[in-house]
Amino acid sequence: MLYITIKHQLPAIVHIICGGKKISIYHHQNNTMRTFTYLSLVCMLMPAFGCMKNDRDKGHLVTGRDKDFLIRASYANAAEIEAGKLAVSKALRDSIGIFGQMMMVDHGKTQSTVDSLAGIHGITTPHTPDSVHIMTAQQLALLSGRHFDSAYIKSQLSDHLQAIELYTEQINSGNNKAIKDFAAQTLTVIQMHYQMASRLAVPYK
Repeated sequence: MLYITIKHQLPAIVHIICGGKKISIYHHQNNTMRTFTYLSLVCMLMPAFGCMKNDRDKGHLVTGRDKDFLIRASYANAAEIEAGKLAVSKALRDSIGIFGQMMMVDHGKTQSTVDSLAGIHGITTPHTPDSVHIMTAQQLALLSGRHFDSAYIKSQLSDHLQAIELYTEQINSGNNKAIKDFAAQTLTVIQMHYQMASRLAVPYK
């Protein structure tokens, strides 16, 4: 956005605020035509001050926060897929196994979108869980029956709360519009997962 104010007293002062930067121009000749000729020249040079670039990049530039979101979302998706596989093979209750299958499908689809967004901007995303969730999966693999069901669904509650926080943060503080739109659309799915996990966890409280 460009704002221009002119003080006509001598010395003449032209204040230009563009892209959050203020540029003040002074000259001592009371010549309106010369003032506006000079102003026109300054406006032509605005790209050098980064003004035009700021307007062009708004909503399109991928910031460090956007990149971090895609990477963290990828780790979360990988963890959900791996834990879901365990639930499908080890769950005692059918409903737990069905939930695990849903996590594999939904987070697999989510990761496909993450990969597409990351690929457009040359960002490499992980396809394995982080170290914490690798350890969690190893611990779950040692459990069976009700103990497995309880540990799995409780971990899902924790993980989905963290995911809700991650996606909400991106919606509120991210820059790239496409990535923010993806976060907003996916947040509703994650919230649904959390609600389902909450109901499934009732017998284990």
